[in-house]
Amino acid sequence: QDMLATKANHDAMHTFYLKWHPKGILPSTVHSHADYYDNFLIAVSTHFTAMIEDHLNTMIPVKNCREEKRALYQELLTHFHYCLRKINKCKARGFESIEEKMKLALIAGSKNEHKAMVVCGCEGSGKTSLVSRMAQAAVNLLGKNTCLLVRYIGLTPCSMTLYDLLRSICIQLHHVIKEEPPASAFTDIRSLVTHYEGLLKVCSSFSQNVVIIVDGLDNLKPFYHDIDQKIGWVLSSLPPMIHLI
Repeated sequence: QDMLATKANHDAMHTFYLKWHPKGILPSTVHSHADYYDNFLIAVSTHFTAMIEDHLNTMIPVKNCREEKRALYQELLTHFHYCLRKINKCKARGFESIEEKMKLALIAGSKNEHKAMVVCGCEGSGKTSLVSRMAQAAVNLLGKNTCLLVRYIGLTPCSMTLYDLLRSICIQLHHVIKEEPPASAFTDIRSLVTHYEGLLKVCSSFSQNVVIIVDGLDNLKPFYHDIDQKIGWVLSSLPPMIHLI
């Protein structure tokens, strides 16, 4: 307790009182323990929400500032939570050789212009689990300063169409470089794709690894019924330090 007092701010510390049970904490049978669980989760959630809002408030705002920020971090938390669930459930047996090749590609892509990594396979073959594990591996491999963008197609309303997906990714990247996106970038899908490609080059100049993981690209609904637009942005060359899986 004394050590925590020296490491954590007073506002980040919460005290809960409950009657101890010989078998430990039993929220399923002891009412006070269930209340403790609920109150603990509320305290943690409230604290982290405040931290995220404070951080986002230090960045240059986009249009509809507060609504955009709230929508953005809710989007990110949804995808990251899903990613963690996939990582915890996946044992990754049989993927070791593929993961090693992908790690080598990440290292090479940190220094040279390169192409996106495309994972193909039958339904249920473990593609989602593999790319989820690569999200964790990328941060471990490239460093904690790595900017990680994870999107699972169809998981949220902003990850269903090409337009909404790229718009969400661009807004997050603009927060990374602390620049306001121009309104002209979001006028139509062609402008958005062009802006996305230019934004990757800008991010590359910041000498910070950016890893973008998009799972389920085949489930993406094209904003316009044009297959070239649906996958063209994936086939473009990537600048150094920008990775797309």
